[in-house]
Amino acid sequence: PAVVLPTVAPRTSSVVAPPATPVVPLPPVSPVIPVVPTPVTPANPGGCSGGKADVAIVVDSSGSINGGEWDQQIDFMKSMINGMKPSADGIHYGIGFWAGSAKKMLDLTDDASATAGLKMSHKDRNYMYIGWSTYMDEGFDMGGEILAAGRAVPKFVIMISDGRPTSANLAKSSANKLKAKGITVMMILVGGGISVNDVKDYVTVPARSEERRVGKECRSRWS
Repeated sequence: PAVVLPTVAPRTSSVVAPPATPVVPLPPVSPVIPVVPTPVTPANPGGCSGGKADVAIVVDSSGSINGGEWDQQIDFMKSMINGMKPSADGIHYGIGFWAGSAKKMLDLTDDASATAGLKMSHKDRNYMYIGWSTYMDEGFDMGGEILAAGRAVPKFVIMISDGRPTSANLAKSSANKLKAKGITVMMILVGGGISVNDVKDYVTVPARSEERRVGKECRSRWS
């Protein structure tokens, strides 16, 4: 006999998708505005514009300065020049020696090594033919001559001396001429033969009594 099987409903499967994650809109992005710091102008003591200046260094070669003292003066001058860090767009310097008259040793330059080629030993002083007295006015005038060919920048005359001027009136007159042109006059006094009081009428800024040592024996008072 025939066997009748029961009808079985077809098996089906269903996949239930997970609920969709809601999309949350992001807030609007603000434009990035760069913060530019406000430029700060550095302090500018001495009136130098951007570190630019022309400097005439005039050195006393009078008879009261012996060989050892002369060498100390020259070493000090070279150290001072190196400390200035001369450069084409910065400090330019020139050098003159003076006593009874004056001699230009170096025109304005930005080369710190230019002193190496100068004949300025104690022995060389005998062939400069500038005498042995202490006419400071000759030194001041030489400083003005060196600076005359310079740039439109602050100008300085720095005089190194160990003694009182032969003529105080001439020294004061020459210093005043420099100051009238806007040139700053400074002095470095070596040893005990000259005091701050002796040069107070020549310098641009009020004299000070700070003491510095030049070499092992020379004293230097800045004013």
